[in-house]
Amino acid sequence: MYGKLIGALIIVCSSAWVGVDAARKLNRSAAQMRALQSALAKMDCEIRYAKTPYIKLCRLLGQETDEVGLFFRELSEQPGRGDYRCEGLTRSAAKKAKLNLPSGALHALEELLDGFGRYDEEGQLKLLRLASGRIEVESSRMEQDLASKSRMYRLLGACAGIALMILVI
Repeated sequence: MYGKLIGALIIVCSSAWVGVDAARKLNRSAAQMRALQSALAKMDCEIRYAKTPYIKLCRLLGQETDEVGLFFRELSEQPGRGDYRCEGLTRSAAKKAKLNLPSGALHALEELLDGFGRYDEEGQLKLLRLASGRIEVESSRMEQDLASKSRMYRLLGACAGIALMILVI
């Protein structure tokens, strides 16, 4: 009797935990998007006013302790960074830094970083504004869905646990 009750409780709790974990990952992704927007604003200021070169800019942004800072640190520590347009470098750095960005935001970031070194200051600022706008759209879309999806994931995990418990018992 008690064994079945304890087993049912374990099933419900573990399934609910899966839902809570999915909601936590979604919240972490939204926080990474906000940090990325802040980093792009810093990039804009550094390019516009300090004329900071790419590697130094990545080192400066890499001083942050979050995943976005780790992403820029990875970019600055790549060997032979004379060629900014190294295939797949942005995606591999994002993977190493455990960035969980929507594909549209990652693609915009990839285009931005691949374009550095090709254009003059004004061209780089245009690329930066374009990428910032695209990331802003992705971020606002994510923020709108955040509360409802987060609640849905938690509820879905709990309901799945209850359904599984009913099937087992």
